[in-house]
Amino acid sequence: MKAVLAAWGMEDVPVGVTDDPPPPSGNASPYLAALAASWRGALPATACTARELYRRVFAEAPDGSVDVISIGFFNTLDEVLAEDPALFRRKVRAVWAMAGGFARCAGYAETNIRERPDASRRFLDAWDGPIVFAGFECGETVITDLSGLPPDCAHPLAEAFRRYCGPGMTRPSWDPVTVDFAVHGENDCYGLGEPGRVRVAPDLSTPFSPDPAGNARVLRLRAPEETVSARITALLRESAGFPLRATC
Repeated sequence: MKAVLAAWGMEDVPVGVTDDPPPPSGNASPYLAALAASWRGALPATACTARELYRRVFAEAPDGSVDVISIGFFNTLDEVLAEDPALFRRKVRAVWAMAGGFARCAGYAETNIRERPDASRRFLDAWDGPIVFAGFECGETVITDLSGLPPDCAHPLAEAFRRYCGPGMTRPSWDPVTVDFAVHGENDCYGLGEPGRVRVAPDLSTPFSPDPAGNARVLRLRAPEETVSARITALLRESAGFPLRATC
């Protein structure tokens, strides 16, 4: 993470790390060690625990000003909410979560739910503030495309794609779609479904129940998947200083 932040000139952004055990599927990564070895350089190898980072952010933030974007498991959010529910509710405006399966993926036990089912269930049962779900279906066929970069293009984003995706340099865009919508909101590409409630079922699916007083909304793509793919690809390429086509 420090290597990625440094590539965007954001070395001072604090990083929190979890001390929870690895998920059942393991904790192996085809790119983390390589990025750390290649871009560590003079970066300080310092980090606090994720819970400490949340406490620090909450202490400095005005009430109702924190947007939490969750693109992983719910275990840390579950712990932070349970530790001080009143503080969490006072500071957090909304949670934006890449989690669950809805629409054509209804009934699917999505990874971020499946790998930490107890924490997912506790958090979603306890959090009564606004939460937006970008389900598996929103990023499954929205493809980020970093193809065309020279093989010696030196940037953590390019290296991560190279090692994870292989020479094709393409990847479904679950997390980028979630972050894009959380930052930019509704537009020609994204909209929200009706209010309702989401729970974790015994089979680890995430059924949505319509409810005008519910705290949950589900992200819907308004534009064709190819249009959203082009948007996500452009955002990533431009933010990393890559041209939209062939060279780096």
